[in-house]
Amino acid sequence: MSCSLDIIASFSPDVREFAFQTNVSQKNVVDVYPLDAAKEYSVNSSLVSHIDYETNDLQASDIFFAGWCSGSREEDKQRIKRKNESDDGQEVDTGDKLENFFISVQSSGKIVVFPSSGKNIVNMIQSKSEILHASVEDSFIWILDSEKIVKKFQYNQAKQLKSFQLTGGKDSEIVYFKILKYEGLLYLCYASNDTLYIVDPAKRRPSMIAKLPINSCKSCQLLDNERIAVATTKSVLVFNYKTETLEQEWHMEAKHLCVCKDKILCQGLEDNIAGFKVGTDSPVFQVRVTDAQLLDIALVEERIMIAWLNVNEPNFESLSLGDLIGKHNIVIKGQTHSNSTHIEQLGDGKNGSEGEKIEEEEQAKEKVIPNNKMTKAEQIELSRSLISALESGDNDQILELLISMAWNEPKIKSFIVAESLTENSLYTLFELTTFEVQKHPWNDNQILSLWFKWLLTLKPATYASFQHSKHGRKHNKRLRSSLKSSGDTLPILLGIQGRLEMLKRQAQLREDLAQLNLTENEADGEIETVAHEEDKEPLQISGDQDDSIAYANGESDTFVDASDFTEVK
Repeated sequence: MSCSLDIIASFSPDVREFAFQTNVSQKNVVDVYPLDAAKEYSVNSSLVSHIDYETNDLQASDIFFAGWCSGSREEDKQRIKRKNESDDGQEVDTGDKLENFFISVQSSGKIVVFPSSGKNIVNMIQSKSEILHASVEDSFIWILDSEKIVKKFQYNQAKQLKSFQLTGGKDSEIVYFKILKYEGLLYLCYASNDTLYIVDPAKRRPSMIAKLPINSCKSCQLLDNERIAVATTKSVLVFNYKTETLEQEWHMEAKHLCVCKDKILCQGLEDNIAGFKVGTDSPVFQVRVTDAQLLDIALVEERIMIAWLNVNEPNFESLSLGDLIGKHNIVIKGQTHSNSTHIEQLGDGKNGSEGEKIEEEEQAKEKVIPNNKMTKAEQIELSRSLISALESGDNDQILELLISMAWNEPKIKSFIVAESLTENSLYTLFELTTFEVQKHPWNDNQILSLWFKWLLTLKPATYASFQHSKHGRKHNKRLRSSLKSSGDTLPILLGIQGRLEMLKRQAQLREDLAQLNLTENEADGEIETVAHEEDKEPLQISGDQDDSIAYANGESDTFVDASDFTEVK
């Protein structure tokens, strides 16, 4: 989320909406863009909703925090009573469809809640004290006021649900305030200029979890139930907050962090994104936006959503994290003439491909596995890294190496045959490949499928032993079920695709016929006009032309028999 005096840019938690506004002092409206993966996140101005602050006697220029909550609207809820022998009655909420609500906090102390449609204010909360900071999570809004009191509200209720005094840093200026979640954990993180405080607000008396010596915190996210990633003005840090020890540091200034498993995505200050993996010293991928301004990034499942300002409206791109790993020069170009995103992958020290070749290269990647040229030494190093990972049992590293685009079918066969793999290593390979294939049966990444194919072909005895184990039987059962369901679904999807193609061609044919009829009608109109003009002005024949034949519109006015005329010699 980006919010400043000049710009508001914020993805909703499910990345179905994007709130955006520039030059807030001149425009008293926040635009909400609906995002649809099926439409490739293309911008359609006719579908954009507008939150009009002017009609509600508010000023968008007063917004100092913008975010999103999610919940069910009251009119959409249906409550029923269930009675049974053990319970006299239980109220059940059957309205499980969530809607996003835009939250804006004004410098005047107002918290205003709008639906994503922009129509009608859902809730407005007036704070008696000045609001210094705010954060949102699920359906709740958390604020810190000038009295150093933390208050919790539900987005559609004016009465606070909880309040407590800060347990640390009371006399310091608070420069950062954020609610963080990880699985069942919920922590409040706030920072002074030299300390990051982590508090558990769930208890009746909030307790201090950790005090970390961190200067100038800009953003933070929980990595797991022991570690936290923190962005400062100088670097990105990984701390074990239970032992309060620094585990890793990367020298990059970032203003926003996202976390996916052990990967940390950093939005930099120069319209760039860098991805770091815990345990590595350098970025595992880098993305740059050129000729445009990077607005915001967000994670949805294992994809990264990127918003950037292209001329005067936001554009969006969804990129797979798996495809980004190992690529250090991904460039997204703004201000292109086409509507589609212009993306290049530049080689180190080389110019990028020509624009017209990029689309062909992307299509080729979808159809075939790239046969990246590697030196023999690089191939040996890749094989050694995979063997080392198999011996250490690091499944995440093994999987990352397995799906590397450096592999192709001959290299996979050579590795399985040539390397002296232990039975445990083969079991691990079978387990990971079966798990990933059954987990993502529709994934078009052919590399894992090739690994599974040649493991079955070249190591059938090991696979037979593997599938007789309890763990192996479970994986095989799930794999068969997943492949069966996808196999049963594929003909249906192909049938639907065929019908859609037929409807598309029929629509095109109707359009062509309509255009043809329009052209014929225009031609008939022109002929009729000429005929009327000639009726008004009959053709005059001079005396010396009495025997001449007069033609109108290419035809004789009177029938003439050709036999009546003979050629004069």
